Amino acid sequence: ANSIDLIRPVMLGRLGDNVGLHIGALCMFAVLPFFLSAGLFHRRLMR
Repeated sequence: ANSIDLIRPVMLGRLGDNVGLHIGALCMFAVLPFFLSAGLFHRRLMR
């Protein structure tokens, strides 16, 4: 839903509302878990 709320206004030629909120939510669900899993994987390899 966050990505749709970012793209839909752009496709319709308008400015979106709460762009920072939607980008932050996407980062929370994509970027942070990646770094968490990379850290856990690194720790596992160092054993």
